Amino acid sequence: MSAPIRLPRMGQNMTEATLVSWERTTGDLVAAGDVVATIETDKTEVEIEAPSAGVLGVLRAHEGDLYPVGTVLAYVLADGEPEPADATPEPAAASTSAAPTLAAPPAQADRRPVSPRARRMADDLGVDLNCVSGTGPDGLVTEEDVQAAAAATASMSSDRARPLTAREKTVRRNLTASWAQAPHFTQMVDADVTAASARRHALDGVTFNDLVVRALARALRAVPQCNVRFTDDSVLELDDVDIAIAVDTPAGLILPVVRRADLLDIDTLAGLTRQLAARARTTGLAIGDVGAASATVSNLGAYGIRAGTAVLPVEQAVLVFVGAIEERAVVRDGAIVVRSMCTLSVTYDHRVVDGVTAARLTTTIATLLEQGDQS
Repeated sequence: MSAPIRLPRMGQNMTEATLVSWERTTGDLVAAGDVVATIETDKTEVEIEAPSAGVLGVLRAHEGDLYPVGTVLAYVLADGEPEPADATPEPAAASTSAAPTLAAPPAQADRRPVSPRARRMADDLGVDLNCVSGTGPDGLVTEEDVQAAAAATASMSSDRARPLTAREKTVRRNLTASWAQAPHFTQMVDADVTAASARRHALDGVTFNDLVVRALARALRAVPQCNVRFTDDSVLELDDVDIAIAVDTPAGLILPVVRRADLLDIDTLAGLTRQLAARARTTGLAIGDVGAASATVSNLGAYGIRAGTAVLPVEQAVLVFVGAIEERAVVRDGAIVVRSMCTLSVTYDHRVVDGVTAARLTTTIATLLEQGDQS
């Protein structure tokens, strides 16, 4: 029996994604879990797997095109099973994008032949593919063709308007929606992280950011009124504590998620954050690695930034901005001493978190870090 391969939803506000590339083609034998395609969301590139074993049917979506959540990209068929007749894509009910209405996508021969890598490079460099001559087989536009076109354009003018990629458009739309819809407020607290810094150096492979993630996860468990999300004029109280970590990648900022972070010991948590960061920068993240989270940790301390006010991810009510660790003169028991200090800037969604409740979470995070007990 045929099994549809649909464009999945990853996060409440995701409505569409770009098909980056097909990894398999029509007629290929696939097993359940085989990677058949790669899509790009506003957060990252994600691999799409075959839902069952069988033969891959007609590829109904084109590389480089944007499709609504729920679109049927292809079917996995039993041996000898005919292609399903219902070729019209089925977008998710929450999608705001119009579903394609063609019975099937136009034949590839009718489209300009462009390699997937060249198409992504053209998006990044702002090159109009209609103005690029292909030097590859059958006139295929290659990466070298796009680079040459970009260089020719640059030689004529030092200024250029670069069109936004599909991912950039989604990121900007979500950030604008968050800023416009969620009333932000930020609380700042100076934490004495002398003990936490000492513990970090005593643990192999553990970073200060790992300690912050652990402290935030434990604090959200202690103050569950902050482990919430605003949705459809209601407050969604979350059972799990999932923490997103901001990772800088060549494709921009990506937010992989450490699931159930409050239940992990510090060594396990540190190992997971290393793996997520590595996959975000290289091989790509799985569907479960991105999406809805309880809160985000963003750390610019390495750049010497002391404090900052951040824009909340559109689906979250809490974001912890971690500043630089500095040696500061402070007063302890009436004496001036030098301690390792760090300013935490915690931003909240005022629709679901009031100031007093937020203060309990902010001070709990700081206290846990000051205690240095992250076992």
